[in-house]
Formats: sequence, C-alpha cells, structure tokens
Amino acid sequence: MSEEPDRRPTVLVVDDIEDNRAVMRYFLTKKHNCRVIEAGDGREALKLALRESPALILMDIGLPRDGGLAVVEQMRKRRRLRDVPIIAVTAYDSPGLRLEAQNAGITDYVTKPPHPEEFSKLIGKFLQPHSGDA
Repeated sequence: MSEEPDRRPTVLVVDDIEDNRAVMRYFLTKKHNCRVIEAGDGREALKLALRESPALILMDIGLPRDGGLAVVEQMRKRRRLRDVPIIAVTAYDSPGLRLEAQNAGITDYVTKPPHPEEFSKLIGKFLQPHSGDA
C-alpha cells in the first residue's frame, strides 16, 4: 500500500532566526494547510527552492552573509524559480528598500510583525491557484 502524495502547497520560509520560522510554520500549517520547508540562510534557500519547487517563498531580506535580496536575484535567474511569488517579510522598511526589493524580484513586501488578517489574505492570494494541485 503506497502513500498518497502530499497535495498541499509547499511554502519555503527563509529566515535566520528559528523563532521567526517557527511562527511562520505554525501560521502556514494551521491557517493555510501548507507544507512548510525552511532555510536559515540564502545558500540553503536556493538549494531547497530548486529541489522542492515551492508555490510561494517568504524571504527575510535581512539575512546575514548572503543578504535576502541577493538570494532573490539568484532565484530569479533560474528558470524554475522565475515565476514563483516571493514575499519579503522583514523588519526593515523604507521607500528605498521597497524599490530595491522590487528591482531584485520581490513580488510583495510585508513588515514584521505582519498583521495576521492582512498577511493571511496576502498568502491566500498567492496560494489560490495552487490549492488542491501543488
């Protein structure tokens, strides 16, 4: 007897702080019934994204070493990841940074801590086409 494939949408959560990933994991699994994969740095995020083909990526742009925006630029150069929505989830906010994020390939931008209802709507917007077939 073989197991059925997991049809839930896969979301990659990228944040160097484990507590932040845990909050996102809980929110995504409980509120949106997602399969969550996690990375603590940019290199791991790129490897996971290429291997797992997530439906959505939540990216902390304040990652140490690699920097989240540099990772997003690398992702956008890969055919498999070019069209995957990437939401910046970050404590940093300024008009200049938002523009820089947009130019790097960020699809949308949310400041920490995100408002639960608005964040849920935003995630739902990007996962809508994938429900039931991811």
